[in-house]
Amino acid sequence: MKLKNNTASVIITGVGGIVGQGIIKSLKYNNSLKKRRVKYKIIGLDASPMSVGLYCVDKGILVPSSANAEYIESLINITKEHNIDAIYVSTDPELDVIYKNLQYIEIETNSKVLINPPNAIRIGRDKWNTYQFLKKSGFPTPKTVLPANVNDLVDEFGFPLVVKPREGFGSKLFHVVHDLNQLNGAITQIGLSGWKPIIQEYIIGDESESEYSTGIVVSSKRNNIVSSITMRKLSRFGQTYKAFIEDNYELRTLCERVSLAIGSTSAINVQTKVQGNEQKIIEINPRFSASCPIRTIAGVNEPDLVYRDNVLNEEIRVTDYNGIICMRYFDEMYIDYQTINKISKHKYIKEIRPNFPNSLRL
Repeated sequence: MKLKNNTASVIITGVGGIVGQGIIKSLKYNNSLKKRRVKYKIIGLDASPMSVGLYCVDKGILVPSSANAEYIESLINITKEHNIDAIYVSTDPELDVIYKNLQYIEIETNSKVLINPPNAIRIGRDKWNTYQFLKKSGFPTPKTVLPANVNDLVDEFGFPLVVKPREGFGSKLFHVVHDLNQLNGAITQIGLSGWKPIIQEYIIGDESESEYSTGIVVSSKRNNIVSSITMRKLSRFGQTYKAFIEDNYELRTLCERVSLAIGSTSAINVQTKVQGNEQKIIEINPRFSASCPIRTIAGVNEPDLVYRDNVLNEEIRVTDYNGIICMRYFDEMYIDYQTINKISKHKYIKEIRPNFPNSLRL
């Protein structure tokens, strides 16, 4: 593919969420560099006019929710209208809908959807499928059961145990339970929410030392690792608030093997936790991670790498990155009511200059 003026037009879905915002940060950081392969023109999509990412891109557009039957046609029409080269999918609900319509979208638009193959998404998006895949493939992972076999897990490990939805993301309905009453309550709550629970061995350890997140980019040509980078993380409410980029060759190699085994051809994130002297895989996210901008600053810009590999067909291998510490903090954006009303009425907004008062910034 040849770029016009080295510029690529891309869509990022779900820009109200932290993953979409992370992709925006990474692509805009790339645009700020003097030496860059591509400059990105960013179209941001979201279902709510009060989604912060709509006001941080070249053009923000309102779309139906991914649960709406009109979502896919809306995505296709916007892609055609703006001559989009590639689509980044940032939310799990959108990922579930888009991968089922992947061939239709790409044929209709002649645009590349930057997601993993359906089988990798099917395994990664269902934590019971993830456990079965890891166990069958011989990768270390905490023992996991369905509710019908929960007594066996209690007899073997006692408490605490982890109860979480098979289909969940972040920390939605994640429970650490300490007795039978809490266990049964967590199982019931997840079921009443319309999801299916799994119960998992709890890995006891120092949270500041034992949790790791490894981001891998696998080439669309398969069996080629483009990049891998590990961070030790401190989390609250399912999200990283402090991260330590460190070189951990053994862990990176393990996660690379997992990514190749699952059949990834894009960005993928593998979560692990230390038990004794062994890293156990607790989760696989077959998409970009909310922590991708941290990796970008360390020298591994995963959204840029995935575009260049998938769309430009470049041969890329990134092996060097910087050791850094990330400390996240809250920031604010201020939008006037007139602007919110404008995007609600016209379904798009562009050339916004959000108000970031310097006097209130750290």
